[in-house]
Amino acid sequence: MSTDKDADLAVIAFVVAEDLYKTVANLTEPPNEVGYQYIGATAGTFFQLLQKRGFILRYLVDNEFGEQLGGPINVFPKWYDMCGLPFICPQTSAFKVLKSKPDFAPEQGIINLSNYVEEGWVIAKELVQRCEAEDRSYVFLIANALTTDISAYLKERNDASSSKGMHSIFVFRNQVAESKTTATVKFPEHLESAIAEQYPGFA
Repeated sequence: MSTDKDADLAVIAFVVAEDLYKTVANLTEPPNEVGYQYIGATAGTFFQLLQKRGFILRYLVDNEFGEQLGGPINVFPKWYDMCGLPFICPQTSAFKVLKSKPDFAPEQGIINLSNYVEEGWVIAKELVQRCEAEDRSYVFLIANALTTDISAYLKERNDASSSKGMHSIFVFRNQVAESKTTATVKFPEHLESAIAEQYPGFA
């Protein structure tokens, strides 16, 4: 495949990833099964192709959700599962830990969640490490970083290499999921000049 076509594919992967996140982050209610099936048939097929063409997507988001964690906990995992992308989130992992406790009360879930976020971070980092070791794409949402300094961790993900020669597309979003906002993206080095020439907005 030519470099020009690779460049097109990498840029499209960025656009698709952005559209998927903006859409799911702004849903007012969960999709029905037809909606999930549509995502699987479209985005799911695309990301299968992306992997076959030798690319992996690392999409990291740092957005504040406060106590509005219904989306990340209940909707985002299935949304991205239909896309074939592991969804990783410390807060979602923390909720799974909390939910496993014998005294779990659903109405107290979000209130008590902060007590388990540290454990959720450990689980989330292990999942990221596994995805990177297996050269799998993933979506990593930090739903409430608050005072946590994540810059060093983000740099590690940005610099993480592939053990199988896959080309990584690294995206980081810390702006809210609104239509006119965007994320930063690091494309594979061998495509940077072609992308800059074909898509000046990414230069």
